[in-house]
Amino acid sequence: MAAVVVIRHSAIPLAMTQEFWDKYRIGKDRKVKNPITEQPTTRNPVLLSADQGELPAPMASFNLDGMLKGGGIALACNLAFGDCVRTIAKNDKVDDAEALKRALTMLSPGQYLKAS
Repeated sequence: MAAVVVIRHSAIPLAMTQEFWDKYRIGKDRKVKNPITEQPTTRNPVLLSADQGELPAPMASFNLDGMLKGGGIALACNLAFGDCVRTIAKNDKVDDAEALKRALTMLSPGQYLKAS
């Protein structure tokens, strides 16, 4: 058996890299809070790391990378992923095809897009 996480709806930015979060101000615009400190953050909460002092050591494997390394599977809803594509298209002023290419490069490694 393996753990499977499906990222859908408004949680879809969690499937994206920190580069996406930084470039498109996801943390600030969505008023994201750090799950440990409950303070506003610009970091993608599922990418926090104990190595960087963002998570307590006992929780080191409780991030996306730890789940994947432990044999888990991460699926990102393809329909919700369209929100990320639209964010890129709007902010970068590019067409949908180019925005899709850019969004796919900013999908966190190890994620699979799941048909809706």
